[in-house]
Amino acid sequence: MNWIKLFTEMKDELERNAQFILLHFFDGISDNDYQQLVNESGYALGNDVKEFYMQTNGLQFIYIKKGNRQFSLKDIPGETDYFDWMWPWKDYWQIDGIINILPLQVSLGSNWEQLICFDYQKQIPFHIKGINETLYSYRKRIKPFDFYSKDSVVSFYQSVTNKIEIVIGVENNTEFVQVKKEGFTSYLQFLLDSKAAPEKRMQYKNKRV
Repeated sequence: MNWIKLFTEMKDELERNAQFILLHFFDGISDNDYQQLVNESGYALGNDVKEFYMQTNGLQFIYIKKGNRQFSLKDIPGETDYFDWMWPWKDYWQIDGIINILPLQVSLGSNWEQLICFDYQKQIPFHIKGINETLYSYRKRIKPFDFYSKDSVVSFYQSVTNKIEIVIGVENNTEFVQVKKEGFTSYLQFLLDSKAAPEKRMQYKNKRV
């Protein structure tokens, strides 16, 4: 898949009805850097993930429709062609379309404590798919990759059997729900089909395995 071409075509389609639109690609990750990161993190990501990140190591997109009076253009973050990776988390922005796929080094290499997992969860028993652990150990294996909203993120999740799944946080990330079994490619195609509308992420979440 040529993801750069596909997302550029989506932008071009939306541009005629936009008061503001931003699409930014990044230099792709090298094969050596990818393998080193996967080895260090222990996350055996699929070839579809590797294909995307070798084309662009992260992707940012903002779309504001004409007539959207709930979002002020003065709230557009930072530079005109990209924004701070944590900007979507800072407020409940009324955006018509947004993608904030993090660089793989940020997704897999960051410490997500105080955002995804918290110390108090070490004392909370958690049971999933026949495995008894703590809520902390479960959430420690969640690695956000599309940080598109203050109240929800889409993440890689590695089970105790090392299976990689894609989960979406709901209700301010108090719960993570597994999404469609097709995985990463399916999620990227969903972003294209939905024009990256943030409210559509919840519809995607409802298509459970």
